[in-house]
Amino acid sequence: MSYFPLYLDLQSQRILVVGGGKIGTKKVQTLIKFTKNITVISPKFSKDLRKVKVKKNKREYEKRDLKNIDIVIAATDNPKLQKKIYKQTRKRKILCNCVNDKKMCDFIFPSIIEKDGFTISISSSGKSPTLTKKMRIFLEEKLSKK
Repeated sequence: MSYFPLYLDLQSQRILVVGGGKIGTKKVQTLIKFTKNITVISPKFSKDLRKVKVKKNKREYEKRDLKNIDIVIAATDNPKLQKKIYKQTRKRKILCNCVNDKKMCDFIFPSIIEKDGFTISISSSGKSPTLTKKMRIFLEEKLSKK
């Protein structure tokens, strides 16, 4: 089954990103275009993430971090922690995206193009991220020639 393409207003949503590495950084860099209401929890932050103006807690994730959160992105390199976070979000009915494990995702991040007030998203529902990226690059090139 495919994912439903849904555009959300994230301004009032409280987003928690667990993980400050490369993937967590990429997710924050995508989200920051749509909201500043992001908290990142990680024992370490990438160089690029340190430059992004969001709330950061330099420590390990704790269950209490889910209090008053609407959306969670679990971007750690620890499969046990990812699963633990996912199970905890189920109990609280919090939308969750555990990167690199489609079975533990309520939603996925599409490839996004923003140009002249338009937002275009492309997704293969997680089946072919490489093809999705190629399509995004193709469309960006076509739109740039406009």
